[in-house]
Amino acid sequence: MQVGVFAKTFPGSEPTGVLAAVRDAGFAATQFNLACAGLPSMPDAVPD
Repeated sequence: MQVGVFAKTFPGSEPTGVLAAVRDAGFAATQFNLACAGLPSMPDAVPD
Protein backbone atom coordinates (compact mmCIF):
# COMPACT_ATOMS: atom_id res chain seq x y z
CA MET A 1 0.00 0.00 0.00
CA GLN A 2 1.18 3.52 -0.75
CA VAL A 3 0.20 6.61 1.24
CA GLY A 4 -1.25 9.43 -0.84
CA VAL A 5 -3.10 12.70 -0.40
CA PHE A 6 -6.15 14.40 -1.90
CA ALA A 7 -4.96 16.88 -4.52
CA LYS A 8 -7.53 19.44 -3.28
CA THR A 9 -5.45 19.66 -0.11
CA PHE A 10 -3.23 22.05 -2.09
CA PRO A 11 -4.43 25.38 -3.52
CA GLY A 12 -4.51 26.10 -7.22
CA SER A 13 -6.43 25.52 -10.42
CA GLU A 14 -3.49 24.57 -12.65
CA PRO A 15 -2.71 20.83 -12.59
CA THR A 16 1.05 21.25 -12.93
CA GLY A 17 1.23 23.56 -9.91
CA VAL A 18 -1.02 21.38 -7.75
CA LEU A 19 0.83 18.19 -8.68
CA ALA A 20 4.18 19.87 -8.06
CA ALA A 21 2.95 20.82 -4.57
CA VAL A 22 1.92 17.20 -3.98
CA ARG A 23 5.38 16.03 -5.02
CA ASP A 24 7.15 18.74 -3.00
CA ALA A 25 5.21 17.62 0.08
CA GLY A 26 6.77 14.18 -0.34
CA PHE A 27 3.84 12.28 -1.83
CA ALA A 28 4.15 9.98 -4.85
CA ALA A 29 0.41 9.24 -5.01
CA THR A 30 -2.64 11.50 -5.11
CA GLN A 31 -6.34 11.34 -5.82
CA PHE A 32 -6.71 14.02 -8.47
CA ASN A 33 -9.84 16.18 -8.48
CA LEU A 34 -10.95 18.05 -11.60
CA ALA A 35 -11.33 21.17 -9.43
CA CYS A 36 -7.52 21.25 -9.49
CA ALA A 37 -7.82 21.91 -13.23
CA GLY A 38 -10.38 24.70 -12.86
CA LEU A 39 -13.28 22.39 -13.73
CA PRO A 40 -16.28 21.21 -11.68
CA SER A 41 -15.49 18.24 -9.42
CA MET A 42 -18.46 16.37 -10.85
CA PRO A 43 -20.36 16.98 -14.09
CA ASP A 44 -23.97 18.16 -13.87
CA ALA A 45 -24.97 15.40 -16.28
CA VAL A 46 -23.43 12.42 -18.01
CA PRO A 47 -24.45 12.19 -21.66
CA ASP A 48 -25.78 8.87 -22.96
